[in-house]
Amino acid sequence: MRDLRKNKQTITYQNPTGTVTYETDANGLKTGQRIPEYGEAQSFDINIRINRGGIWLRDYGISTEYDGIMTSTEPDLPFNEGTLVQFKGKKFVISRMDISLNETRMYLAEVK
Repeated sequence: MRDLRKNKQTITYQNPTGTVTYETDANGLKTGQRIPEYGEAQSFDINIRINRGGIWLRDYGISTEYDGIMTSTEPDLPFNEGTLVQFKGKKFVISRMDISLNETRMYLAEVK
């Protein structure tokens, strides 16, 4: 299945830099809560659907719950798992990527 250009929507994404800071409490002590740092925001046109759902494969015990899906037939995408995606005022993180021969699917989890 091919992507139609007219169905693509513009998103803003930021890839993680690999640097992590830790949240501190009122006393200045680290709480252990990790806060990833992200690079500069960039725009990209892609097919995106915001709908809740889940995948459960009982044979292997794999389960994924998601708040949205991005799909693309482009072979080289600038995303990876952990990328921050902004779309229509909401923030999502790519929680899982399924790469096949003809399509890449990215499952999004909303940042709350």
